[in-house]
Amino acid sequence: MNGLTSQEAAARLAAQGPNELRAHRVSAFDILWRQFASPLLWLLCLAALISFVLREWVDGGFILLFVLINTALGFLQEFRAEHSLALLKKLVEPTSRVRRDGKEIRIPSRELVIGDRLLIEAGDILAADATVVSATALQADESALTGESAPVVKAPGDIVRSGTKIVSGTAECDVEATGVGTALGHTATLTAEAERVSDLQRDLGRFSTVLLKLIGATLIILFVINLVKRGPGADLGELLIFSIALAVSVIPEALPTVVAISLSRGALRMARRGVVVKRLSSIEDLGGIDILCTDKTGTLTQNRLKIEAVFGGRNETLELAGLGARGLHAQTEDINPFDMAIADALDAKQRAAVSKWKLVSELPFDPQRRRNSAVVSDGQTTKLIVRGAPETLYACCMAVDADMRRISDSWIREQGRKGCRVLAIATKATDDPSDEQNLTLTGMVSFKDPVKDDAGAAVHLAERLHVRVKILSGDALDVSEAVAREVGILADDEHGLTGDALMALDPAKRLKAAQDTDVFARVTPAQKYEIIKLLQSQASVGFLGEGINDAPALKAAHVGLVVQHASDIARDAADIVLLERSLSVVVEGIRLGRATFANTRTYLRATLASNFGNFYAIAFATLFINELPLLPLQILLLNLLSDLPMIAISTDYVDPEDTRRPGHSSTRELVALATVLGVVSTMFDLIFFSTWLHGPVDVLRTNWFVGSVLTELVLVFSIRTRRFFLRAHPASPLVVGLLGAVGLISIVLPYTPFGQEAFSFIPPSLPDLCLVLFLTAAYLAATEAAKLLFFRLEKKKRSA
Repeated sequence: MNGLTSQEAAARLAAQGPNELRAHRVSAFDILWRQFASPLLWLLCLAALISFVLREWVDGGFILLFVLINTALGFLQEFRAEHSLALLKKLVEPTSRVRRDGKEIRIPSRELVIGDRLLIEAGDILAADATVVSATALQADESALTGESAPVVKAPGDIVRSGTKIVSGTAECDVEATGVGTALGHTATLTAEAERVSDLQRDLGRFSTVLLKLIGATLIILFVINLVKRGPGADLGELLIFSIALAVSVIPEALPTVVAISLSRGALRMARRGVVVKRLSSIEDLGGIDILCTDKTGTLTQNRLKIEAVFGGRNETLELAGLGARGLHAQTEDINPFDMAIADALDAKQRAAVSKWKLVSELPFDPQRRRNSAVVSDGQTTKLIVRGAPETLYACCMAVDADMRRISDSWIREQGRKGCRVLAIATKATDDPSDEQNLTLTGMVSFKDPVKDDAGAAVHLAERLHVRVKILSGDALDVSEAVAREVGILADDEHGLTGDALMALDPAKRLKAAQDTDVFARVTPAQKYEIIKLLQSQASVGFLGEGINDAPALKAAHVGLVVQHASDIARDAADIVLLERSLSVVVEGIRLGRATFANTRTYLRATLASNFGNFYAIAFATLFINELPLLPLQILLLNLLSDLPMIAISTDYVDPEDTRRPGHSSTRELVALATVLGVVSTMFDLIFFSTWLHGPVDVLRTNWFVGSVLTELVLVFSIRTRRFFLRAHPASPLVVGLLGAVGLISIVLPYTPFGQEAFSFIPPSLPDLCLVLFLTAAYLAATEAAKLLFFRLEKKKRSA
């Protein structure tokens, strides 16, 4: 069957609609509603309600204004993040292979229509319900629908359902149902993407719980002490609003927004470099990679094979190699590199000879069998062509003469030393593609896959980022070693191991060999999985794969990476999709992942240090004066102004030191540094307080407010780098612009009628303003000294 015509398919698509489930999409209303899921927002609403009950209309109105501003900022940023992610998903849209207008083409799966002739093979995940028309050794994994893990054999006339994974064989099917009309659509269930919880998310969850308990206990004690101290005349409403405002000031309520923006921005930056993330938290995981395991073909090499040499009769061997190439029989866009190289090597006469034969049946290449089989016929003669690894075909062939075996083995070793891959060809007169015994070995072909120009530089960059690259290849050991030496993974005196040799070791030696060896050859899917698990016991491991056989290792790795045109099953198991298969793209993705994580960590350090310091200083100050040291509205304004520029941290530049090592989350270091800098912040807040303690309370509040905003802003310049801040990479224009604008607002606002009437500020005198600026500069110097000492001690501790 030639399939539908393009016009028929377009008409049916218009009538039936796209082949997609009416999955829940995140709407603008969903994002808006999420903003009201924060308990802090409801605390502010409670404070506004209390103000209105006490007839404090101005206070209540401004609290609601703060609620609206925070909600609007969060909504706009999250809406942009969701829109960005929707665009990214289009970059890795699933495709299906169909026959239309008599040709095999790939189309987006959403464009499948009823009546399409669907062509499936091992590694595909079906995007529609279809009836099998013809099949060869077809087995389907229907666990997503039935829960049964054992593969099901499918024959002509059987139904294959949307969501089914094809684990072996090939088939042609007619699409019977799409979208909501499929069995999957009727049950309205989807195989959920596993949303792994990253180390950062887990640590933040634990830290938030401890933080809330600490704040709650402190506020209760503070409320009771102030109530007792002020006696019967205490203003309960004012104290309650003050307590709520103080709680809001210390909790990093912008954290979810900052993390989402930072990760989504990081995802967009990575997408521009050809790295698309399926889940945002995988960005942190990518930055934390210590070991990257990858195949060499297409990653380190160009995956553009050319025939280097032929063993045996050249014309006969090349013609038989062409007869066994599915891509040369079918009009298809999907032709593998081996078949393409063979096609390029055939002359016009040989092409004409191959074209006389038709493909009758086949067993596609299987990583376990390491060969493919094709039955071809010219109308009079039928024969089986088997192509595969030499050692595999030797076992299937009739006894080879000892001298011939010795000569052929020597030829194979010579090609291996050149970094060439060898394909053996054998034949037999039969119409059964599975009858692979007693074959006649006819010849061998060696293929050269040149190393990519940037492969060596990418390996060098990976070393600078302290990422160890390991090759896990199905190729021969000498071929893999040759490539590894050329790109700098192996030294001249270093060697790799075969998968079988590794598995033959006892468990202790196997673990050590997995860690010490950088090249593994002739590895099976099970051996890849085992190597990943061995390495994970000591490090964070990323794995780059693409075939159906890579799915277990992709799922096992901390970060699974696949190329855009990988098998559906591999893409389903992976966390990250590469638009270009290149080691340099992966390494650049690791660097960008670390930069994204570093910016998130900068926000946490800055907000926790300043908020903690301010919180305890204000709480402590209430014990020494009968009036509130800062009014609730002033605290909320301080919180809003200090959080506003924090959003820009996601755009900041990162020092090379922050990307040089894996960005593993360390709650201990985060809390320790926040505590150290929090103590410095508390000390300077108390200096501000004591400096104006004995003057009018409005002067104290105004100067302390301005000083609190300015110290939080300069802290960002300090905490964004481990270096002395003047030696760091300059901050991004957006960070500098927002920090400068907020700093100017905090200084100018007390001089305006609005600031004086709405927030009870008074214009600071020139000496007072100069003193505030001096104390801010002194705070920056003290923070720098504490930060540099902290990181120096941490470095010594790590070295020890």
